[in-house]
Amino acid sequence: PKLDLAPSIDGALPVTQAPPEDGRVVAVKVYPIKGCGPLRVRRWPLDPVTGALFLDRRWCLAVGGSAHSQRVRPLSAKQAPRLTQVRLTLRYRSIGGSLARPQPVLVLSAKGAASELELPLAPADADVLVQSGAEAETTAEAGGAAAGCDAECDGSQPYSAGAIAEMAARWFEELLAVPSLRLVEAGAAAGTGEAPAQSGALHFANAPS
Repeated sequence: PKLDLAPSIDGALPVTQAPPEDGRVVAVKVYPIKGCGPLRVRRWPLDPVTGALFLDRRWCLAVGGSAHSQRVRPLSAKQAPRLTQVRLTLRYRSIGGSLARPQPVLVLSAKGAASELELPLAPADADVLVQSGAEAETTAEAGGAAAGCDAECDGSQPYSAGAIAEMAARWFEELLAVPSLRLVEAGAAAGTGEAPAQSGALHFANAPS
């Protein structure tokens, strides 16, 4: 039998009654960056390798060190409470020219931030989302220029994945008032202080400058 995830009238899950035969999922949240707020989704794929929600806890913010450090110190919400105020949505942009198929881009925003931060996904990650029909609860409308990708995205002078990670680090440093931050792939054991999986391979798309 399946458990009904919907709360009862008084807001508590019924615990004395037998679970009903049918159940429903009322909300799905993905946390692409550890410590940040969730990306709320209506439809989302599972990771073909791990079976977990795709992109869940893919990245984290590391304090100090370098891209080739063997150990990282992930920044926690306890150390930087404003980290939990970062909100994520999806935006579709034509990266690589106006005729290119729009690709999903992670959009980060927070109260007090000077601008939004856009993180274009690597082609393989973008394809998984597109082919699975992934859908966020809200999709960010294309607006003015944001850090990580300009308003036109015309494909000229593309940023490297490393440059995007650098811009992300500066965005978080300004927001959190914490110096020497790096955005790294978390891997399976980043919380233990071990080296992140595929250290140095950040898997962002080349975004136009």
